Amino acid sequence: MAGTVSRLFKFYTLQAGLFSNNQCKISIDNIRRKTDALGNAYFEFDVLVRKITDSDKNGQIIFERFTGCNLIPTSQNYIVKKIGDLSKTFDTTYNAIVVGGD
Repeated sequence: MAGTVSRLFKFYTLQAGLFSNNQCKISIDNIRRKTDALGNAYFEFDVLVRKITDSDKNGQIIFERFTGCNLIPTSQNYIVKKIGDLSKTFDTTYNAIVVGGD
């Protein structure tokens, strides 16, 4: 029986362009099932920013490792709180850089 695939999040590099896209990749690792104080199940996982040329057998973390992430927005370990979601865009109407996210 096949499961359902959902897109839960997307990663962006801080530096725009092909250089960043050709230097790193993201891995989700160490997925663990947990239970909160009320008995509700959730999953915890690590996010690894790895060198694009490494292999899964010999992973090389070159930029970041975010441990104990989850998908619970009220948690201190919520993936967005641990990694961040700031973005910068250029507003051509006001000729200004607009910062979004938390």
